[in-house]
Amino acid sequence: MGDGNSPPDASRPTPSEEDYGSWTWKQKFEDLIACDPSRNIMPKHPESASYIKKKLEEMFGKYLGTVSPKQRPAYEKDSLKELNYVCNCFSRFMGLREFLYPEILSTMASYNALRCARMALKGGAPFRGRRADPNGRHRSGFTPLHVAAENFSVDMVKLLFRHGASANIRTKGEDVVEGLLPLHVAVENASMHKYLEDHWAEGDHIVNLVLLLCLPEMKMFLDTTRLIAKQIDSLVDEVWNYIRTEKLVEAAILLLAAQKQLRGCLNKSSSQVSLNGFDIVKSNIDEALDTLHLEVLAMVEEGKKGKALKKLKDKKEALLTARALVGTVHRSREADAFLTEHEVSLNGFDIVKTRIDEALDSLHRKGLAMVQEGKNGKALQMLQNKKEALLTAHALVGIIQKAGEALEGYIQTYQRCPMRRLLSMFHRF
Repeated sequence: MGDGNSPPDASRPTPSEEDYGSWTWKQKFEDLIACDPSRNIMPKHPESASYIKKKLEEMFGKYLGTVSPKQRPAYEKDSLKELNYVCNCFSRFMGLREFLYPEILSTMASYNALRCARMALKGGAPFRGRRADPNGRHRSGFTPLHVAAENFSVDMVKLLFRHGASANIRTKGEDVVEGLLPLHVAVENASMHKYLEDHWAEGDHIVNLVLLLCLPEMKMFLDTTRLIAKQIDSLVDEVWNYIRTEKLVEAAILLLAAQKQLRGCLNKSSSQVSLNGFDIVKSNIDEALDTLHLEVLAMVEEGKKGKALKKLKDKKEALLTARALVGTVHRSREADAFLTEHEVSLNGFDIVKTRIDEALDSLHRKGLAMVQEGKNGKALQMLQNKKEALLTAHALVGIIQKAGEALEGYIQTYQRCPMRRLLSMFHRF
């Protein structure tokens, strides 16, 4: 008798080596009973699997060729009467076991047919007891929530969430851009809206972008994004990814739409403020800025000048703009009361870095304004020099803070050790 680390018994055939030709009718029958094509569980026997796959393709072909065209007029009018008529005639071709084909609910979402979608999600007699799965993936690789997000249908998004739709399912397949969440679909479609393209261009003042996004014309897009952002597991990561990849408009949309979720709250049990989403994003930006600034200084000292140095400087400018954006949105609402409580628990390093950040944001906005006005001279160069000095100071404060935290960790770890052992540790540095 082997243990968990023993190799498999060589005498026992693997599934690929199994002699399916020797199966009895009983084994074949049990294999068929155990399969569930609606959950993608197919028979093990190749002949049975091939037969069922062929039958499934025939059924789905009948749905696409016969049923789907007849359903579309019902979706266009959002007519339950017409949908019931189609279901009474063709419901046997509309799904497997307890679920309707995922394409049905996705098509309803594309037409924003709320009443039809509600009936499909509840299921019942018209569908022969079947119901729509709110997380069912269309054969092309997306879910109904992706479709609702693309259409900015607030009511459809709410309906899907009420019936258990997940905002954390990503697109998958050859026919779609893989790895997209419904949140990405909403944010990136909103960023391509003609209203933004007509009124804001890259390089414009960041405050103008925030003001444009707050206008009534953008309300529907922000409302849809806000609803989906409430259900997302990785909201802060998504904000940071947009900033990291220099997608400023997308980052602005998500920051504004999800600012309520990004804001933190007091941890009353410890009388401390827990880091909120804005703090985490700003911390990520600060670390990236410190790293880039040190790289730029190293390249300048080595006398390297060219595309690589310019690329690093452009990344710094993009991060500084993003830093100004995050600060603007963070201070836009509920800021006074929040920051009053927040600063109570900040240590000296945090307060110094906060003040450096505020000075950097101010200088960055002034620099952008001067560039827009066509001012290129000593005044602009002085601003750039001040920014470089502040970035160097920020990196210095960060390094000292990390060193202090590391030292404190060592002291706490060895606080019960004899003093000689503790001193011997410091001699190693």
